[in-house]
Amino acid sequence: MIIYGTYNRFQFHTILSDVLPTLDKYHLSLTWMLSDLECTSCPEFLQADEPIIITGSELDKVMKIHPKLQIIWGVLSGFRLSPEEIDQTIIPFAEGSKVWENEYEIQHPQAECELVAWDSSATFFRSKNKKVMRIFSRTFPEAKTLETFNFGDV
Repeated sequence: MIIYGTYNRFQFHTILSDVLPTLDKYHLSLTWMLSDLECTSCPEFLQADEPIIITGSELDKVMKIHPKLQIIWGVLSGFRLSPEEIDQTIIPFAEGSKVWENEYEIQHPQAECELVAWDSSATFFRSKNKKVMRIFSRTFPEAKTLETFNFGDV
């Protein structure tokens, strides 16, 4: 699913506190890998060259402390694994990825979901969890499947 362009609902589509909390607390039970981040008003600990691994609760705290934190470019990969179980040699990236291709898969094979911020103008969300994809679709009716976005209603 992709949210693209300017909608009246949000000024930008890549402000974490606008997107993640709407998914019925889905983000809280996951371990998150944040990679390839470029942010506005970015807290220092997010300015690392290496991926950052945090719990869903820690991610929630970041959103509460920095409610206008906007990810311009970056990938948030959600796992149902402990931090030690995540293969940190696989590092998802936004710019230059194949996120616009219809056959695109979640970049990290261990991840359950992926949120990709694309140049402040688009948010891509994919999840292997069909229930959360339905929640995302209902919460963001302006979101389209990538196939619909690329080819229109067929």
